[in-house]
Amino acid sequence: MPAKFNEDDISRMADELAEFATSPQLLSALEAVRQSPSEVEALSEARRVASLDYLISRGLKPPATFRITTRYFEPPELAPLADARENLPLVAFENGRLTVTSCNGVVSVEEMVQMSDVTVKPRGVIRVEIKDAINSIGQFVCQPEFQAMLSELYALDETARPSFVLRVVLNEGERKKRGIAVPNGMVIQRSTFADDRPTLFCVTQHTPLAWPWDKVTVTFDQPALLSRAAKH
Repeated sequence: MPAKFNEDDISRMADELAEFATSPQLLSALEAVRQSPSEVEALSEARRVASLDYLISRGLKPPATFRITTRYFEPPELAPLADARENLPLVAFENGRLTVTSCNGVVSVEEMVQMSDVTVKPRGVIRVEIKDAINSIGQFVCQPEFQAMLSELYALDETARPSFVLRVVLNEGERKKRGIAVPNGMVIQRSTFADDRPTLFCVTQHTPLAWPWDKVTVTFDQPALLSRAAKH
C-alpha cells in the first residue's frame, strides 16, 4: 500500500483481488496445494503456484499492479483468532465445488443459500467475502486517527520507521493514546515476503471462509525501498 491512498483506492484493489482470487484457474491451482500430503510439499507447491510464469501457463495473467509470492506472518501479541472464528461457517473449495463446514457438520452451498434466503453463485460467496473484508480494512485505515499515525510514521527517515512500528503501530497502549481501536477480527502485525519486498506492517481481517480465503491483508511498504527494489 502506498503512503497516500483513500477508500476508493482500496475498493478498486478489493474488486481486482476478489475477481483474481476466484478465477477457476487459480482455484484449481490452489486445490493442488490443499491436497499436498505434507506441509513441506504444500509449501513447495505454493511456491510453484506463486510463480508468474506458472500462472500465465495456465491462462491466468494477474493485473499489472499485483505481486505474486508466498509470505510469512509474524504472530501478533494478541491474535483473536479463536474468538473471531468461533461458530462461524467455513467455506472451502473441494473437488471443484464449495462446501460449508460448521460445528454442526457439512452442508452444501445450495443448502446454505436456502437457509440465508439469498441467491448467489458459489464463487460469488468467496468474492463478496473478500471484497467486504478488504473494504473493512479500508474503512479502518482511512480513519483520521489512523491516517495521523501513518503521517507520523512516514515523516520519519526510512531507517527509523521499523522502530516506530514496534513502539507505536504494534503497541495497543500507544494506539489507544491516538484514539485507534482495532475492530474485532482484525489484526495489526508484521510479515515477510519470500521475494524480499520491503514492508513495515500489515492489517489483516479474518473472514468466515476457510483456507486460503480465511483472511485478507493490506500491507504498508517502505515506499523508497520498494521503488529501488523494483529497479533491480
